[in-house]
Amino acid sequence: MQTPAHKFIALLSEFKSNPAPDTDHYSRVLKKVLLDFGSETPDNLSAVKLVDVGAFKYTQLEQNGGLRLAITQTALTDVLNALEGAPIPAQLKEAMPTLTQAEFDAVLRVAVLTLAAFENQAAGNSGLVNTDEAR
Repeated sequence: MQTPAHKFIALLSEFKSNPAPDTDHYSRVLKKVLLDFGSETPDNLSAVKLVDVGAFKYTQLEQNGGLRLAITQTALTDVLNALEGAPIPAQLKEAMPTLTQAEFDAVLRVAVLTLAAFENQAAGNSGLVNTDEAR
């Protein structure tokens, strides 16, 4: 039996390899899989309302679709990428006083690359199937 983490990875892998992903389907399943994986805490419930799967409106990377902020259609990778080089937030510095700037930047870089690994180049203008817009 697959664990919730395996189901999350499988969903993102399936999206990555789909030549014409149905973003409504993937967004619905994503919300369930994320809550199964992370539990239904207030933070997680709030997050699944703000994140979906679809084409990016703006992107700094070469991928065209994946995990994004639902309202602005901004790639999660772009949000994290923009943080690279930013000073360590005070709250984090307080919780982890020995964390260096280089380590903080490394965490962000690996998070960006991990998310980018599941993005789909076909999910751009030519291959995306968004049933909400088709109606």
